[in-house]
Amino acid sequence: MKSKTNQGFFAMAKASTHCAPARSRLRKKSGRGIGLRPEFSRPRPESSRQRLEFSRILLHGLVLLAATLIGPVTLAHAQPPMLSPVAPRRGTVAPRQPATVNEKVLAPTPDHEQPEILRSLPRPPSQPASLFDEAMLSGPPTPDFEHPYFQKDPLLDPVDFAQPGWFGDAEVGIIHPYVNYPTQENVPLASNPNNVVQLQLGTAHLNWAAAPRVEIGYRLPSGFGEFLVSDRYFNARGSDTTLTANGPASRQTEFMLNYTDIDYASRELTPYTGWSLRFQAGLRVAQTYLGTRVDQSLVQAAAGDGIFAGRQTNHDRGVGPHFGVQIDRHFKRSGLTWVNQIDVSTIFTHVRQESFVGAIGPGGIQTGDVITKFTQNMPVLSVQIGLNWQPPRLPNSKLYVGYIGQFWYLFGTNSDVGAGPFGQPIYTNFQYEGVVLQWSWNL
Repeated sequence: MKSKTNQGFFAMAKASTHCAPARSRLRKKSGRGIGLRPEFSRPRPESSRQRLEFSRILLHGLVLLAATLIGPVTLAHAQPPMLSPVAPRRGTVAPRQPATVNEKVLAPTPDHEQPEILRSLPRPPSQPASLFDEAMLSGPPTPDFEHPYFQKDPLLDPVDFAQPGWFGDAEVGIIHPYVNYPTQENVPLASNPNNVVQLQLGTAHLNWAAAPRVEIGYRLPSGFGEFLVSDRYFNARGSDTTLTANGPASRQTEFMLNYTDIDYASRELTPYTGWSLRFQAGLRVAQTYLGTRVDQSLVQAAAGDGIFAGRQTNHDRGVGPHFGVQIDRHFKRSGLTWVNQIDVSTIFTHVRQESFVGAIGPGGIQTGDVITKFTQNMPVLSVQIGLNWQPPRLPNSKLYVGYIGQFWYLFGTNSDVGAGPFGQPIYTNFQYEGVVLQWSWNL
């Protein structure tokens, strides 16, 4: 539908076209039609229509640009506010009144009162689709704090990992300990303090021993980690024959180790398929005992330097932090997992050492005893490598077999005493290695 301005323009052009022959006849009669400039000649209807069509296309393009910038609501939808009620003219459409409070406002349709040229153009998607729709929230949904905070999550608690709840481990290790204890002590005899015996017994070759370990803990859901308590204990003995100043003598050694870990562990996902990490940290309470005894017969002792008995003991007690990392490689089809674990710890210990000597002298049997106490920082390194298998019919149980090695440094070393070469302290340590069999389960 053409506007009033366009109708008036076409009426003027039509009138000018009908009047053109009359003006031409007048020019011929008056002789004034010669020499007129081209711009004052009669208007060409074709040029006027082209300019009019170009103006319409330009106007529609501006409307399209404004509709794209403003949104899905075009300029044709906007209605000016009515300041006062005015009666419409005859032949015109009354303007739309604003909606009252109780009247429902309807969203305009996409093709409502739009020119044909706008409806033929492509329509890019807009967000929101309409200003009358509710805005869409961006970002993650708001967490529901009304539900329990610790709840199982299928992404953070996959079936390949140990499930939340109570769990336990029962382990036994077949180990072979080795102790290096070259400590020597000067022991004066009680009856004659000037008579000092230098005692250095060493240790006998220890036998293989069983090292049981028990662990119990609780695993939280949603990947919040686990709390656990474990305890390991073993006692190894050994005996051999050593050579003394009086000849061969019988030597017996006993070694005991017991430590308890109170830890927090967290299993972490990795970007690599089939791999997982597990970090563990906590406190370690440990105690060790080493005792060596050398005995000879009285006849053999009387024929020599008179010493028939010697005993050395070392008792450590301490506590300290420890930290461990475990790297697992899972094979889903077979149910096997390759386990690699390393743990480091430092234990601040209180050491009590005792040296005892029994000898035969001119006045009979004489004895001497020396007790030494000091504190020492004892580093510990643990390494464990093995294979874990989860039976298909027992999804809550796992069987593990592997190698274990543990190394305790500065065991029984008194750093304040320089008795070694060049005045250095005599360093002592012990270690054990073996095979571990473990069964773990989830309750």
